[in-house]
Amino acid sequence: MGIGVVVVALVVVGILGGALVLVHSQLRKSPSSRRRRAPRGGGAAAPRNPYRATSIVLGENPCAAAQDMAARRHLVEGEEVPLLPLPGCNAPACNCTYRHHGDRRDEEDDRRGIGSSAHWLVHSDIGERRSGRERRSD
Repeated sequence: MGIGVVVVALVVVGILGGALVLVHSQLRKSPSSRRRRAPRGGGAAAPRNPYRATSIVLGENPCAAAQDMAARRHLVEGEEVPLLPLPGCNAPACNCTYRHHGDRRDEEDDRRGIGSSAHWLVHSDIGERRSGRERRSD
């Protein structure tokens, strides 16, 4: 009886070990499990812009769902980028693709600085009112 239990335990351990090796080899092959390699220069990787975005480029005969989404940019960080074909797509073969943007904002629609005091001073009649002397000089 004792030898039979040992044999059964060894068979179970062998089966579990084989399954673990198989799962591990499959995970190594999947693209989602690949780790990003460090740059060859030995330094740390440059930080990515948190405002990177994608937009949908319409293909031939785009569906209404793609036409509604084409003008919108989707942040890569934090916002879910819609998978193609879109859920409401009724095209027989979706030809839409993604366009990647380094920044969510349009080049023409860059409003950074419009509300700043420097912008206001340049475009007003008051002009610069600071004295120009250094506060911290002795």
